[in-house]
Amino acid sequence: MGYSNFFNLIANVIRSGINHHSFINADVLQDEATSKINQEIGEMLSKTIGYKNSELHDKFLFDSEECEGIINWCKERNDKYIYIYLLRQFDRMINIDVLCSEYGIEKTAKRNREEFKAQSPASLKGVYIDPGFQALNTNAAETEIILLPNLRALVETDDEDEEANTIARMSGLNDVLQQVSYFQVNDMLQGFKIKNVIMNPEREFEKLTVCFTPTTCKSKEEAFEIGNDIIDQDDEGHDCKYMGEITLRDKPSSTKNFTECLKCCRKEGFDILIGTEMFGTEDLCETGASGTNPLFANEDNSDNPFMIVTPSLWKNSSNVVSVFSAGGELIGKQNKQFPYTYRGKKKEHLKNIPREILLIHVRGLGKISFPICYDFLNDEYRKFLIDKLKTDFIICPSYSSKSIDFEKDISDAVSRGSFAFWMNSCSAIAQKKTNTGIIGLVLIPTEKTEDSAKRICTDECCKSCGTCMFAVTVPVKREGRLKQVKGNIDIRHVMV
Repeated sequence: MGYSNFFNLIANVIRSGINHHSFINADVLQDEATSKINQEIGEMLSKTIGYKNSELHDKFLFDSEECEGIINWCKERNDKYIYIYLLRQFDRMINIDVLCSEYGIEKTAKRNREEFKAQSPASLKGVYIDPGFQALNTNAAETEIILLPNLRALVETDDEDEEANTIARMSGLNDVLQQVSYFQVNDMLQGFKIKNVIMNPEREFEKLTVCFTPTTCKSKEEAFEIGNDIIDQDDEGHDCKYMGEITLRDKPSSTKNFTECLKCCRKEGFDILIGTEMFGTEDLCETGASGTNPLFANEDNSDNPFMIVTPSLWKNSSNVVSVFSAGGELIGKQNKQFPYTYRGKKKEHLKNIPREILLIHVRGLGKISFPICYDFLNDEYRKFLIDKLKTDFIICPSYSSKSIDFEKDISDAVSRGSFAFWMNSCSAIAQKKTNTGIIGLVLIPTEKTEDSAKRICTDECCKSCGTCMFAVTVPVKREGRLKQVKGNIDIRHVMV
């Protein structure tokens, strides 16, 4: 893939820069000094690669000799502002149309299939090949840099003063970049890997409407058959005890509830439909070798939400959500990583499941991750999603009788610039005398007002416990140094 050469170069420049300089709180350069550095960079690029303007896109591919020449020039100049303004120029060269095409679902799945076929041609038949990739750059092993796309909606500005202020408050080279972001391999959670998927809904987002269905208000005992607790040891030999196999008692009703909500989303034009934890069924969550689900892939799929996130399915000691496109194509799965433990250390990892983080990049929105319930409360895991992956939208399907811990951690996530959605079920708080009645929390990264955080309570229902969902609409365009949004949260209770 030729375009990866350019991202490899960016990763090399980042690695060289952070090896030689600190970029925290860089001084603000005067206009004359800024112009001089930009002129130097332009002359170097012109000599090295014949660079004439910022319309690089896919029309010019860097070869290894040219990349080496650019890196050597940076090292010889040994000026941190060379790195800052060179990366700034490279970032502006990125063509988002090409990025979304070259790394999008269709082409990535095709490349993955070809690679799988080359490795094991006899076993390809009947195997679903997912459209995920590890990084934009292919030199992560050499540079120890993982480069990811940034596809969030930004209010564009050419304000040089604003840019100077941003540089003066830098905490690292990520502050220079808008179209991409990076983290270092040694910052990766031990044993984990990232699965990136790019979606291009081909629409302009001013606002986003996320819908979730609580599914039922039946108590836990009425809704589930719960097996014996699992008693195990964590990786350090500590005893721990957590819930065993959980079986949904009324699978047809859960399937019907979700598909009825999907029909309503089609009619209303909503963007994303999400279920809560443990109400998934095989019919909703699983596919054949084609990787499509017939419940979602029908003649009306053009009207579907662009993303369908099923309730999590508890099966074979695994708890997993499935994420589908509007056409019913499976684009990824997220396994729950950390069980709720009754006793013992709570950092132990669920065994025998993929230690993998699904990160979906949606053009016009940014990065979306799906920590399931207790995963969100794991400090190390949550902070990795926010601080290293720069996740824009954290969507947490949950089944919990308590909201206090989630309220605290959601506030922490939003203070770092993420949107946060905690989506619970009425079933989790049914028949609890001490419950607060909260089945959802939504916070957005904006100046603190009474409309920047909202709770969703059971008393907002009309007490008619048929199929229902909550439609949560938030503004998405970010602006300013802090990349905040302007606008309020709107929540509507919808009877289906």
